[in-house]
Amino acid sequence: MIGLEVWENAFMFLKFGYATAAAWVLGAILIGFTMIQIKHLTRMKFTAAASK
Repeated sequence: MIGLEVWENAFMFLKFGYATAAAWVLGAILIGFTMIQIKHLTRMKFTAAASK
């Protein structure tokens, strides 16, 4: 949804400044979520299921 908002503002309404700012915010949010996922994945222990 935010990506569509960025595209609409940039190319339909020609609000390039707003679209650029929204894209930077989106990028920062995505980097934050990625860092959280990496933090949790490094703590997880993956094992194979025992066969019967």
